[in-house]
Amino acid sequence: MPEIRVAVVDDHAVVREGIRRVLEGEPGVVIVGEGANGDEALRLVAKEKPDVLVMDVAMPEKGGLQVAAELHRQGSRTKVLMLSMYDQPEYVLESVKSGARGYLLKDSPPAELRRAVRAVFNGEQFFPPAVAARLTDALRAPAPQPAATDVLTPREKEVLIGVAGGE
Repeated sequence: MPEIRVAVVDDHAVVREGIRRVLEGEPGVVIVGEGANGDEALRLVAKEKPDVLVMDVAMPEKGGLQVAAELHRQGSRTKVLMLSMYDQPEYVLESVKSGARGYLLKDSPPAELRRAVRAVFNGEQFFPPAVAARLTDALRAPAPQPAATDVLTPREKEVLIGVAGGE
């Protein structure tokens, strides 16, 4: 079984420690570093070249979405597993768009975190059923229609305002 090199980045020390403890007990998983923000995540990836980066979506300054997008643009081989307390479809969708391979909620059981890390390492996508349902709903939702005034030229808007004002 190949060794899985994992870096953990979250702005809460207690969360990082919890993730580390869950993963350290997993055979073949090695924690190669930890960070508290997006800049530290980028430095960790550059220095340690982890196979999987388990990272919080929302962090001060540079968040997980920005880091994942930057790693994706750079062509990094590190696979990103987003960890979040938010299950809103927009977060999940933006994570996917930014290049993340999975999205796990912070209240997930430890066994699910271990499964997610292995799946992402193996090149699979990992979205628990509840998160996948939210993502599917977001993708199926009709695109918002632009307001009628959004398709008017500035001159047409000016004329419309004048007509509405009785000019």
